[in-house]
Amino acid sequence: MKKLCALALAPLIIVSIAACSQEPLTAHDLWSEVRESSAMEVEPARSLDDLVDESTLIVRARIDRITSGPDLVLAPEGEEVRLPSLIFHLDVVETQAGTAPTTLKVHIQDYGEELRPTDMPPQDEYVWFLKPSGIEDFYMTSKFAGVIGELDGEITTVSDSSDGVVENNWDALDDVEADIAAISSE
Repeated sequence: MKKLCALALAPLIIVSIAACSQEPLTAHDLWSEVRESSAMEVEPARSLDDLVDESTLIVRARIDRITSGPDLVLAPEGEEVRLPSLIFHLDVVETQAGTAPTTLKVHIQDYGEELRPTDMPPQDEYVWFLKPSGIEDFYMTSKFAGVIGELDGEITTVSDSSDGVVENNWDALDDVEADIAAISSE
Protein backbone atom coordinates (compact mmCIF):
# COMPACT_ATOMS: atom_id res chain seq x y z
CA MET A 1 0.00 0.00 0.00
CA LYS A 2 2.86 2.43 0.83
CA LYS A 3 4.43 1.72 -2.57
CA LEU A 4 1.09 2.39 -4.32
CA CYS A 5 0.64 5.73 -2.46
CA ALA A 6 4.16 6.81 -3.36
CA LEU A 7 3.51 6.05 -7.04
CA ALA A 8 0.20 7.92 -6.95
CA LEU A 9 1.89 11.05 -5.55
CA ALA A 10 4.78 11.02 -8.04
CA PRO A 11 2.86 12.85 -10.85
CA LEU A 12 1.81 15.57 -8.41
CA ILE A 13 5.40 16.18 -7.38
CA ILE A 14 6.54 16.35 -11.02
CA VAL A 15 3.75 18.80 -11.88
CA SER A 16 4.64 20.96 -8.86
CA ILE A 17 8.32 21.04 -9.78
CA ALA A 18 7.50 21.93 -13.40
CA ALA A 19 5.17 24.75 -12.31
CA CYS A 20 7.78 26.20 -9.96
CA SER A 21 10.58 26.06 -12.55
CA GLN A 22 9.09 28.71 -14.85
CA GLU A 23 11.68 31.39 -15.50
CA PRO A 24 10.70 35.06 -15.31
CA LEU A 25 10.06 36.54 -18.74
CA THR A 26 12.46 39.36 -19.62
CA ALA A 27 11.28 42.59 -21.23
CA HIS A 28 13.48 41.86 -24.24
CA ASP A 29 11.97 38.37 -24.75
CA LEU A 30 8.39 39.58 -24.20
CA TRP A 31 8.48 42.46 -26.66
CA SER A 32 10.56 40.53 -29.22
CA GLU A 33 7.72 38.00 -29.40
CA VAL A 34 5.04 40.69 -29.63
CA ARG A 35 7.05 42.24 -32.48
CA GLU A 36 6.93 38.90 -34.35
CA SER A 37 3.24 39.46 -35.05
CA SER A 38 2.13 39.57 -38.65
CA ALA A 39 -0.78 41.85 -37.73
CA MET A 40 -1.04 45.04 -39.72
CA GLU A 41 -2.77 48.34 -39.15
CA VAL A 42 -4.38 50.27 -41.98
CA GLU A 43 -3.40 53.64 -40.54
CA PRO A 44 -0.95 53.15 -37.66
CA ALA A 45 -0.11 55.99 -35.30
CA ARG A 46 2.91 57.90 -36.55
CA SER A 47 3.42 60.28 -33.65
CA LEU A 48 2.74 60.73 -29.97
CA ASP A 49 -0.01 63.19 -30.98
CA ASP A 50 -1.66 60.38 -33.01
CA LEU A 51 -1.45 57.97 -30.07
CA VAL A 52 -3.00 60.49 -27.67
CA ASP A 53 -5.76 61.39 -30.16
CA GLU A 54 -6.65 57.73 -30.89
CA SER A 55 -6.68 56.57 -27.24
CA THR A 56 -9.64 56.67 -24.90
CA LEU A 57 -7.45 55.60 -22.00
CA ILE A 58 -3.76 56.23 -21.30
CA VAL A 59 -2.22 54.56 -18.26
CA ARG A 60 1.12 53.80 -16.69
CA ALA A 61 0.93 50.16 -15.63
CA ARG A 62 2.81 46.95 -14.83
CA ILE A 63 1.94 43.57 -16.34
CA ASP A 64 0.66 41.34 -13.53
CA ARG A 65 0.28 38.19 -15.63
CA ILE A 66 -0.38 37.00 -19.16
CA THR A 67 -3.18 34.49 -19.86
CA SER A 68 -4.65 32.85 -22.97
CA GLY A 69 -7.33 34.86 -24.73
CA PRO A 70 -10.04 34.10 -27.29
CA ASP A 71 -8.90 33.09 -30.79
CA LEU A 72 -9.70 35.40 -33.67
CA VAL A 73 -11.29 33.34 -36.44
CA LEU A 74 -10.86 34.58 -40.00
CA ALA A 75 -12.20 32.95 -43.14
CA PRO A 76 -10.39 34.46 -46.13
CA GLU A 77 -11.37 32.70 -49.36
CA GLY A 78 -13.46 30.18 -47.40
CA GLU A 79 -10.52 28.73 -45.45
CA GLU A 80 -10.80 29.16 -41.67
CA VAL A 81 -7.73 30.58 -39.95
CA ARG A 82 -7.42 30.78 -36.16
CA LEU A 83 -5.13 33.40 -34.67
CA PRO A 84 -4.29 32.96 -31.00
CA SER A 85 -4.40 35.83 -28.55
CA LEU A 86 -3.16 36.64 -25.09
CA ILE A 87 -4.60 38.80 -22.36
CA PHE A 88 -2.15 41.09 -20.57
CA HIS A 89 -3.53 41.75 -17.07
CA LEU A 90 -2.32 45.19 -16.00
CA ASP A 91 -1.99 46.79 -12.58
CA VAL A 92 -2.58 50.49 -13.15
CA VAL A 93 -0.04 52.75 -11.44
CA GLU A 94 -1.28 56.08 -12.81
CA THR A 95 -3.93 57.29 -15.26
CA GLN A 96 -2.89 59.94 -17.78
CA ALA A 97 -6.18 60.20 -19.71
CA GLY A 98 -9.64 58.72 -19.29
CA THR A 99 -10.94 56.88 -16.24
CA ALA A 100 -9.27 53.59 -15.39
CA PRO A 101 -9.97 50.93 -12.80
CA THR A 102 -7.01 49.61 -10.79
CA THR A 103 -6.69 46.60 -13.11
CA LEU A 104 -7.18 46.27 -16.87
CA LYS A 105 -7.11 43.50 -19.46
CA VAL A 106 -5.42 44.18 -22.80
CA HIS A 107 -6.09 41.87 -25.74
CA ILE A 108 -2.93 41.15 -27.77
CA GLN A 109 -3.65 39.36 -31.05
CA ASP A 110 -1.39 37.23 -33.26
CA TYR A 111 1.94 37.27 -31.42
CA GLY A 112 5.20 35.32 -31.93
CA GLU A 113 5.29 31.55 -31.52
CA GLU A 114 7.31 31.47 -28.30
CA LEU A 115 5.16 33.83 -26.19
CA ARG A 116 3.00 31.88 -23.76
CA PRO A 117 0.85 32.65 -20.72
CA THR A 118 2.96 33.40 -17.65
CA ASP A 119 2.61 34.48 -14.05
CA MET A 120 6.14 35.91 -14.21
CA PRO A 121 6.17 38.80 -16.73
CA PRO A 122 8.72 41.63 -16.51
CA GLN A 123 7.94 43.97 -13.63
CA ASP A 124 8.72 47.13 -15.57
CA GLU A 125 6.23 49.97 -15.92
CA TYR A 126 4.96 50.94 -19.37
CA VAL A 127 2.73 53.69 -20.74
CA TRP A 128 -0.23 52.04 -22.50
CA PHE A 129 -2.36 53.84 -25.12
CA LEU A 130 -5.69 52.00 -25.09
CA LYS A 131 -9.17 51.88 -26.58
CA PRO A 132 -12.02 49.38 -26.10
CA SER A 133 -11.53 46.24 -28.20
CA GLY A 134 -15.18 45.35 -28.64
CA ILE A 135 -14.51 41.94 -27.07
CA GLU A 136 -15.90 41.57 -23.54
CA ASP A 137 -14.22 44.11 -21.22
CA PHE A 138 -10.83 43.95 -22.95
CA TYR A 139 -8.87 46.92 -24.25
CA MET A 140 -6.58 46.96 -27.25
CA THR A 141 -3.60 49.03 -28.26
CA SER A 142 -1.94 50.11 -31.49
CA LYS A 143 0.11 47.20 -32.81
CA PHE A 144 3.10 49.32 -33.65
CA ALA A 145 3.30 52.09 -31.11
CA GLY A 146 0.74 51.62 -28.37
CA VAL A 147 3.12 50.66 -25.55
CA ILE A 148 6.06 52.81 -24.51
CA GLY A 149 8.70 51.74 -22.01
CA GLU A 150 12.33 50.84 -21.54
CA LEU A 151 13.72 48.23 -23.89
CA ASP A 152 17.40 47.40 -24.19
CA GLY A 153 18.40 50.58 -22.33
CA GLU A 154 16.25 53.15 -24.13
CA ILE A 155 12.73 54.50 -23.81
CA THR A 156 10.90 53.52 -26.98
CA THR A 157 7.72 52.07 -28.45
CA VAL A 158 8.40 48.52 -27.22
CA SER A 159 5.90 46.77 -29.50
CA ASP A 160 7.19 48.58 -32.61
CA SER A 161 8.71 46.09 -35.03
CA SER A 162 9.82 48.82 -37.43
CA ASP A 163 12.08 50.52 -34.86
CA GLY A 164 10.83 54.04 -34.71
CA VAL A 165 7.25 54.54 -35.85
CA VAL A 166 6.96 57.20 -33.15
CA GLU A 167 10.00 59.45 -33.01
CA ASN A 168 11.15 60.26 -29.49
CA ASN A 169 13.88 61.79 -27.40
CA TRP A 170 12.85 60.48 -24.00
CA ASP A 171 15.20 59.56 -21.17
CA ALA A 172 12.50 58.26 -18.79
CA LEU A 173 8.78 57.46 -18.67
CA ASP A 174 8.27 60.74 -16.83
CA ASP A 175 9.38 62.51 -20.05
CA VAL A 176 6.74 60.58 -22.02
CA GLU A 177 4.08 61.56 -19.50
CA ALA A 178 5.15 65.22 -19.64
CA ASP A 179 4.78 65.17 -23.44
CA ILE A 180 1.34 63.51 -23.11
CA ALA A 181 0.26 66.22 -20.65
CA ALA A 182 1.47 68.96 -23.02
CA ILE A 183 -0.45 67.41 -25.97
CA SER A 184 -3.58 66.93 -23.88
CA SER A 185 -3.59 70.57 -22.77
CA GLU A 186 -3.46 71.92 -26.35
